[in-house]
Amino acid sequence: MQLQSIKVIYLKEMLDLTRDRRTIISMIVFPLLFLPLLITGLNYFLVSSINRAQNKQFSLALKQETNLAGISGLLEQAGFHLRPSDDPRRSVENKEAELGVAVSGEANSPAVRIFFDNSELGAMVASGRVETALNQMKEVRIKNDLQRAGVREGILTPFTIEKVNTAPPQKMSGMLLGGTIGIMFVTFMLMGAMYPAIDMTAGEKERRTMEMLLSSPAGRVEIVLAKILATITASLLTGVLSIASLGITFFAGFGKLKGGMQQPIEMKVSLDATTFILIVVLMAPMAVMCAALVIAISTQAKSFKEASSYLSPLILLAIIPSMVSFLPGIKLNSVMALIPIFNFSQLIKELILGEWTWTVYLLTFISMLIYAALSFLAAVMVFKNERILFRT
Repeated sequence: MQLQSIKVIYLKEMLDLTRDRRTIISMIVFPLLFLPLLITGLNYFLVSSINRAQNKQFSLALKQETNLAGISGLLEQAGFHLRPSDDPRRSVENKEAELGVAVSGEANSPAVRIFFDNSELGAMVASGRVETALNQMKEVRIKNDLQRAGVREGILTPFTIEKVNTAPPQKMSGMLLGGTIGIMFVTFMLMGAMYPAIDMTAGEKERRTMEMLLSSPAGRVEIVLAKILATITASLLTGVLSIASLGITFFAGFGKLKGGMQQPIEMKVSLDATTFILIVVLMAPMAVMCAALVIAISTQAKSFKEASSYLSPLILLAIIPSMVSFLPGIKLNSVMALIPIFNFSQLIKELILGEWTWTVYLLTFISMLIYAALSFLAAVMVFKNERILFRT
């Protein structure tokens, strides 16, 4: 094996990559801009939606089978436009009103039902306004009844309850974003490797330059190794830029949800030097596996379009195991650390959470190295198969 041949082919492939607009977009532009735009966009959408819902005058279908004195004025005062209805639920379902309230039951103990579409953020916020107003009305009536009976109000609250969240901001953000970040890294690294791999295999077949490369003094192993190294570079660069983009996004304060909320939700992700290095080291075998797999698959195609159709399902197959990290209570152990893709995504989540052990990290890293080696051998075997390599 001649290292000089590998170097020459590697530099040639990297030069071709820098000239390809699609590769630059998927490898550099997309990972740098996607996360900041996604997080700031979600932040803006969520805050503006909550603010609009808090200030909007919603239409409310009201039905009083049992008279509840003062409820109409209370709801109007809370900012609702009332309209009588024989069936508030149907009014909400038919979009005739955004919320519905039905008062039924006995006169001395009426029951109030609130109807709303829980799939709409505005309706959820508005239902909270209705519930808050009704609770205030209930408290006022209870206090008045107690005063008339000569009973002190404190009898209703013999003790207070306070919930204290002991999870630091890093753990909360890791719980909410950890699974998403793992999926994003897997997707970005596959996308970063996909276009270079297609261009270096099916693209060369389409341009009729593969034969010329194979006629050079470099051997098959040297050629495929150089192509895999170039694809690894693209995949790893995409992953590193993704994590750098994530760090910059939260360092700049875009991960803090403000606006019409009682308390801002601070999304704090710990990306200190140790965490950053551990994630980058973990990305190395993942990049090798991604590069080798896409090289092996795209080599079997005879055109760029055909290779793209082969590789698109691979991204979906990679996302499925990484989605398991969304499930609460999932922890890496000696068995789960052997599951490809999932172990990478879950360990990324635990690194961001700050809840990981060296045993699980090393076991995951070693298993990923084995999968990367097997993928590399598969790519070499495919590249040595002339029936596949010269498919026309």
